[in-house]
Amino acid sequence: MRKVHATAVLVTLVLVGSCSGKKPSSCRNPEYAEIKKKQAISQLEKGDLYGALEAALASETCNPRDPETQYWLGRIYWARKQPPKALDHLDKALSLRKDYPEANLALGMVYLELKRWDEAVAQFELVTRHELFRQPEAAYNNLGWAYLMKGDREKAVQAFQTVLKINPNYCPASCNLGEVEAQKGLSAAAIKEYRRALEFCPDYGRARLLLGIELQKQKDVAGACREFQAAVRVWPNTDEAQRAQEYMGLLNCPAAPR
Repeated sequence: MRKVHATAVLVTLVLVGSCSGKKPSSCRNPEYAEIKKKQAISQLEKGDLYGALEAALASETCNPRDPETQYWLGRIYWARKQPPKALDHLDKALSLRKDYPEANLALGMVYLELKRWDEAVAQFELVTRHELFRQPEAAYNNLGWAYLMKGDREKAVQAFQTVLKINPNYCPASCNLGEVEAQKGLSAAAIKEYRRALEFCPDYGRARLLLGIELQKQKDVAGACREFQAAVRVWPNTDEAQRAQEYMGLLNCPAAPR
C-alpha cells in the first residue's frame, strides 16, 4: 500500500508542477523529456500504468508540444480505461503532427471501445491510405471490425479479405471472417475460417472459443469441449476464458488440463 501511495503522490507532484506554469529545474536538461518519454514507453510495455503515467506527465511538463508524448499519454490513458483523457491527448498529438497514422489508429481503437463506429471508420480509413504505415494489416482489420459493428457485413468482409491479401497468416482477420459467417448462420464456413486462424496461431484464444461454439452447434460435444479447454489454457484470466468455462459447465466438459 505504501508503494501505491508513493506513486500517487509523485503523479500529483508532476501535475502540480505542470499547472503552476513553471517548469521544474530538471527540464533544463535538454535530454530529460526524451528520457522520461522512453521510460513511459518501457513502463507501459511492462504493464506498469502508474509508472508510465508518471514518466509521461514529467515529459509533458518539460515539452508539452511534443506529439509523441501526447500520443503515449493517449495510449496510457486508454490502457487505464480513461477514454475521455485518451481522446484528448490523441487529438493533441494529431493537432501537433497532422501526418501521424499511429495516433489515428489509436484514436480509432478508442472510438471502437466507445462504440462510436462512424468515427472509428474515419480514423482507420485515414491509416489505410497512408502508404508508409508499417502495420496495414492492423488498420484494415480494425476497419473491418468497425464496419461489422455498424452492420455493414459487405464492407467488413472486403476489409478482412484485404488483410489476408497483405498477410495470409494474419489470424485475427481469419477469425473475424469466421464471425461474419457465423452471423449469417453458415456454421461450416465459420468453422473453416476459425481453423484457418488456428493453423497459424494455435494459441489464439478467441478463435478457440468461437470454434468451440460452432462445434457445439454441430453436436460435436467432444470437439467443442477440447476447444473450450484450450481457450482457458491459452488465454487464462480473460473474458474469452470465462465464456469458455461457462460453456464447459453447460456441456459438462472435463476441467481444462493445466
